[in-house]
Amino acid sequence: MTCAILARCADTGQLGVALVSSLMAVTGRCAFVQAQVGAVAVQSMADPRLGPAALKMLANGYRPEAVLRAFDRTEEGFDYRQMALINGSGDTAVHEASVAAGLTGAAEGENCAAIGNRLVDGAVPERMIEVFVRTSGELGDRLVASLKTAVAEAGAGPARAAGLLIAEHEPWPLVDLRIDWSDHPVAGLEHLWHLWRPQMRNYLERALDPATAVGAERS
Repeated sequence: MTCAILARCADTGQLGVALVSSLMAVTGRCAFVQAQVGAVAVQSMADPRLGPAALKMLANGYRPEAVLRAFDRTEEGFDYRQMALINGSGDTAVHEASVAAGLTGAAEGENCAAIGNRLVDGAVPERMIEVFVRTSGELGDRLVASLKTAVAEAGAGPARAAGLLIAEHEPWPLVDLRIDWSDHPVAGLEHLWHLWRPQMRNYLERALDPATAVGAERS
């Protein structure tokens, strides 16, 4: 089982991906984000080359559905893969693998999209979207809540790995958290997020304005 949700925060412009899988180290192979450009999830026989290639096309002005059409024409094995994309304006597109292991599903909402494979219920991505939409708080809070729904309902195989990747304005991620192997990866990811959330602006300030950050620590 692998489920992913991508989203944009209309208030902050943050772009993020959260995913959970029964396979090890899923985040490094399947999740990609670039500030103000877009976010991409690639899964089901994932080809990690497609993530950076999709972000480059989004940065060059391609809409998400145009990226998927291009890959469908040019990428060998694309029928085996699932993809979801969101751009900096919140436009989304999903590609359903026509040759996939197990039941798949996909859903799109305002500023968000979700995909899943090896599911026990193909409507799980729709419920992930529903939870994301009705959850309040920061983008990370909403993405993690959606993952908890996926773990509760997705099925086919235990969850072992999870990740949360969010970009805002800088070329590096504001949030880059992952559990690569655990019996309870989403619970572990939620714990890391709760630890990171109150500190992340401080670490950003250390990079952008170290003099102010040092002054704050001394006061």
